[in-house]
Amino acid sequence: MESEAKYRNLIENSKDAIAIVDFKGNVLFGNNAAEELTGYTVEEGIGMNMREIIPKRLWPKSLAILLKAKMGKPIPYFEYELTRKDGTTIPVETGGQAIFKDGKPVAIKIITRDITERKKTEK
Repeated sequence: MESEAKYRNLIENSKDAIAIVDFKGNVLFGNNAAEELTGYTVEEGIGMNMREIIPKRLWPKSLAILLKAKMGKPIPYFEYELTRKDGTTIPVETGGQAIFKDGKPVAIKIITRDITERKKTEK
């Protein structure tokens, strides 16, 4: 149980947003950083579909990513965009990997960080 508490503490206090999403795009879990990143409380986010925070033009790419994860393949970090609760769109870097149960992929763990400052610096 002590190791579970340490793991939970690590996830909850990560500066990167961590979410677990099923293969239909429904949010099963989000940490405190996900709340800060999106503007949605953890309670609001659970059960929400990723389409609600991903710009419509990026939905095909999102579907391809979910399908790749469903096949058990890792998702290397890539640049993307999210729409926050207040309607603003922010640049992010995100990546993930499938979560397996009994040898079969059942969901995807996604790690995301805001790269707004990095993008400003690049300009």
